[in-house]
Amino acid sequence: MMRKAGKLSGELINDGERIEREDCIIAATALLNDEPILTRNTDTVPPNPYQW
Repeated sequence: MMRKAGKLSGELINDGERIEREDCIIAATALLNDEPILTRNTDTVPPNPYQW
């Protein structure tokens, strides 16, 4: 899971974007378990997190 989080973080940095480490871990966990992300934090999480 941490490997996936690191890969996501690196891809975002290469694209000129950056999100918090914790958000990368949450995204990686959701992607690896094929689960949605439910949050009220729309400032950090995009409407379609699969665009990560």
